Amino acid sequence: MAASSAITLEEAIGVVARQALDIERYTQEVNMLAIQSCVNIFYSLSDVFENTSLIGILSNNSFAIIGTKDQVRRTADLLDERQIDSLPLPVRHGFHSPQVEPAKLSFQAYCRERIQFHTPKIPVYSSASRNKVKELNSDYLWTVCRSRFNFSGALIKAVTDHPRLPMIDIGPSGAAANHAKHILGASAEVRHGLRSAPSAFSFNADSNHRNESNGGIVVCRSK
Repeated sequence: MAASSAITLEEAIGVVARQALDIERYTQEVNMLAIQSCVNIFYSLSDVFENTSLIGILSNNSFAIIGTKDQVRRTADLLDERQIDSLPLPVRHGFHSPQVEPAKLSFQAYCRERIQFHTPKIPVYSSASRNKVKELNSDYLWTVCRSRFNFSGALIKAVTDHPRLPMIDIGPSGAAANHAKHILGASAEVRHGLRSAPSAFSFNADSNHRNESNGGIVVCRSK
């Protein structure tokens, strides 16, 4: 949201830091696993995913789950037996699931007290709702943290609404751009000038110039 000027970069850093502190303080640790397959197998192979929770869809052939250490290890082993690739993620808490609910009150109180929300200067699409965000407030910041995400659904909606606007992945790794190219196909790089921004923070650093030129869609994931 900082890239859209809805909140300042300093406020965004504060939000992320407070979210991490509250979730670490109030919630239990879990393990997270990314699976390289269509999300349909989460339902069709219910025995494999027993006692785990689906937390989100990254792309057409990639989704993520959480569970205890033993539950996630068991799932990974069973997937390996079926020659389905999976990858443990370096996340220790249950983002995008009911596991984070104990942190809600403290986090929302911080956001209401510290954050001033403004009208975005470029479109903001939510991976939680898979739609354009109509109102930005402390409730929305919590919803993004708590709700199951659907990155591919939000991205498809954004480019359907704005078929020609440029997109920049402002994350540190370029992962969102790679997922976007996979979701939208090779032509996306031509249509949207889809690219990563190697110096992401310079994109937001000068508040007098950010997002003032020709608009665009910023592609980023919550985490």
